[in-house]
Amino acid sequence: NNLTGKSEVTLESDYTYSADTDSAYANGIAVDRELTIDGNGHKITGNNNKLFAISNTGSLILKNLVITSTYAGETQDDTLISNSGNLTFDNVSFTVERALTKSSSSSCVDLYYNTIVNNANMIIKNSAFKDSSIKHETAFTSSSTKTYYYGLIYNNGASSNLEIENTKFDNNQLSSSLKIGSTISFALLVHNEKGTAKLNNVLISNNYVNYNPQANP
Repeated sequence: NNLTGKSEVTLESDYTYSADTDSAYANGIAVDRELTIDGNGHKITGNNNKLFAISNTGSLILKNLVITSTYAGETQDDTLISNSGNLTFDNVSFTVERALTKSSSSSCVDLYYNTIVNNANMIIKNSAFKDSSIKHETAFTSSSTKTYYYGLIYNNGASSNLEIENTKFDNNQLSSSLKIGSTISFALLVHNEKGTAKLNNVLISNNYVNYNPQANP
């Protein structure tokens, strides 16, 4: 489906990002207006690429949709969906597999590896985050320490609002091997750094974090 000029789109088939044919969306689909995407039960696959970037003038509703993504690499800013406007998930199934290999050096700043980042208003309802895997095995090139932020959902705007209701988090895992002395911010499911987060009727089951610290080089 071509999104240009449309306020509502219903998917007619599954969609997988391709670097060969979708170069216009290399930084994700920019949403700066009201847009509703009805997945109609179909799947969107990120395929090592960002999916959506909602600006402060944008409003995006995703419904009846399956979202999957596989990511492997060193890029720090690998957020799958970033929101600075209004974002709603309704009846969305979400699964990601991420293998991160960013190495630490004296030039590195604090590192953020979050799948969905909310800086404004986000609602998640009647949805499921399941079978996701985030792995970070790091080779260190200096003795400097960093702060690492991990998770599926990062609520970070000074006045951001996050509401999650009637949603399941099931069988998600995060594993990391980082140098002793680094600060690790593990929030596999929801990290409420700033703003307000409200959870209502949320089922959490079979989620775990595995941390194996490395010795200093």
